Amino acid sequence: MHSLPHLTAITGGIGAGKSVVSSVLRAMGYQVYDCDSRAKAIMDSDAALRLRIAENLDAPEVLNSDGSLNRQELSRIVFDDHSKLNVLNSLVHGAVKADIRRWLARLAAEGVRRAFVETAILFESGLDSQVDDLWQVVAPDDVRIRRVCRRNGLTPEQVRARIAAQSTDIPPHFSRPVTTIENAPGIPLLPPLSTLPSPLSPLHNKTTTTDAAASVVVVLRERGELSLFSPGRPMSLHPSAYSAASGGRRRDIRWEAWCPHTRSRIPGTAT
Repeated sequence: MHSLPHLTAITGGIGAGKSVVSSVLRAMGYQVYDCDSRAKAIMDSDAALRLRIAENLDAPEVLNSDGSLNRQELSRIVFDDHSKLNVLNSLVHGAVKADIRRWLARLAAEGVRRAFVETAILFESGLDSQVDDLWQVVAPDDVRIRRVCRRNGLTPEQVRARIAAQSTDIPPHFSRPVTTIENAPGIPLLPPLSTLPSPLSPLHNKTTTTDAAASVVVVLRERGELSLFSPGRPMSLHPSAYSAASGGRRRDIRWEAWCPHTRSRIPGTAT
């Protein structure tokens, strides 16, 4: 019987930058479960779940003639009915938690010892009972507002309303370790991620595709942090080589990437 991987939850309010942290972890070779995208995929692929949704909401109109989900109709039904929204959430959250258990079992069989799950509703979904610790991603409200306005095309007032509607407080009953990850301009993101304890490091999937690497490079370059990758080859990041020195308005950042094909380290420096 394989022991399940150590599971860390990545959470935070809208615009805090959870997905950036997840992207960097994936490029480092870690497995990250995205609850939002997986929930949508499960609803699309699980016919039994869609049927339960229609039956429990007493709303056959949420199913199209081919059995697929009519998301527009579903949104209309639950938008103004809190009780029906709770029913929907209960069904979907239950399916996601079961999917995570299967995912962890597969990773355990492959020898993986650490994994991550990204979720904006850790406590509302009850997923907090399945995790071993929590990374809470934070950023100043003005930074979050700019990010969401740029990403979603919303007005600052609309984003402020969404921030106000979200609760990022950690309930007192949650007794597992909590780490705060600051994801704001001027604060290097890589150093705290580079201190992942080696006994919990992944045992497989240590390479990342150049597509994944490129997306991380864009993010890090925007932040003043840069990862160097060899074009056309999968890369594995070795964050122990990372160092950052700040002096005045200038920051020198060194990063080393490992190419498993040439078995060589490729240093990079950004200023």
